[in-house]
Amino acid sequence: MEHIGEYKLLDIVGEGAYGQVWKAQHEMLRNTVAVKLLKDDQDLAGLVNEGEVLHRMAHDNIVHIKGGSLRHTPPYIVMEFVDGGSLKSLLQDKGKLEVDEALRIFRDIVAGIAYSHAEGFIHRDIKPDNVLFSEDSVVKICDFGLGRAVEDSSFQLSLRSDEKGSLIGTLAVGAYFSTVAGQPNNCQVLITGAL
Repeated sequence: MEHIGEYKLLDIVGEGAYGQVWKAQHEMLRNTVAVKLLKDDQDLAGLVNEGEVLHRMAHDNIVHIKGGSLRHTPPYIVMEFVDGGSLKSLLQDKGKLEVDEALRIFRDIVAGIAYSHAEGFIHRDIKPDNVLFSEDSVVKICDFGLGRAVEDSSFQLSLRSDEKGSLIGTLAVGAYFSTVAGQPNNCQVLITGAL
C-alpha cells in the first residue's frame, strides 16, 4: 500500500497492539504527518477510542489528531508527526539522564497527564515507548488507544484480551492498575514516577 486517503505512506515508524504508525505526507499540502492504520478490523473500537480521546485533548504535551477515516479500508487516524525519538530510545542511547534533563522530561509528562486527568481521561499505557520528543525536545504523549474516561468502569485494568485471545496493553502497566484498582489518577501518577 503506497497511499491511504490523501496521504502518501513513506515509512513505518511504529507498531502497537492494534495498529501500525506510518510517516506520511499529504499529497497536496506536502506536510508530514503520522498515520495509524489498523492491522485488523476487529480492533476498530481501539482506533475509534483513540481518535475520540485525542480529539478532546489540546495540550502541548499530547500528540494532536488531525483527522482520519472509518470508511477507508483499513480505517486510520492522522496525527501530528513527532520526529525527535522516544523516551525509550533516549534511555537506550544514554543509559542515565542528567538530573536537569530528567526533571524537564518528567515535568512535561506530568503536565500532559494532569491535563488529561483534568479533561476526565486516563491514558492506561504510560511507558517510555509512548513518550515522544519533538525536534525541539518538547515531550509528546502518544498512543491513547487504551485511554478511558475516568467515570468509565472499565478503567481498572490496562490489560485485556482481544477476540483472538492476544494480550493488549503492557504487562508492567497492567500490574500497577490491577493493584491500585479504583484509583485511576493515583495509578497514573505511580506509573509516571516509575518511568
